[in-house]
Amino acid sequence: MQELFDLAGKLDHFQHPVESGLKVANMGTKTFRYEDGAERHEVQFNYSSDPSAQALLDCFERIAETEQDFIRLDRAVHFDKLGVNDALLYVAITQDHKRLVSPQQFLPLLDRIAKNSSFLHIAQERAAAMAEAIRKPPPPQEKTQQ
Repeated sequence: MQELFDLAGKLDHFQHPVESGLKVANMGTKTFRYEDGAERHEVQFNYSSDPSAQALLDCFERIAETEQDFIRLDRAVHFDKLGVNDALLYVAITQDHKRLVSPQQFLPLLDRIAKNSSFLHIAQERAAAMAEAIRKPPPPQEKTQQ
């Protein structure tokens, strides 16, 4: 979360335009808005070449992608038991691409799937493996000497 505010700070809390001005395809208008008490700033753009704006946009896209995966999995758990495995695959793809934000939010659903025999066995196994991967801290990275 602090990363978002740091990036917004680098962009002067959106007090200046971030539009690149380059001729690019219309990618859709994006809006960054900052509000802190009476202070309010907003900037809209199609494409920005500013690295901070690109990083902030990527953060928001990762959050949206994660929430779409969560909603898809939650809906499948409640209403489409046969579709749970497909929903888990979407989550796994997002996780493999290192785009999953706050994966701990998935643990209650994953545990529910893993422990409930009304779901397909393959879905139970995949959910258990994903939950274990989320709970297991990543191994410390070794520094390479040059």
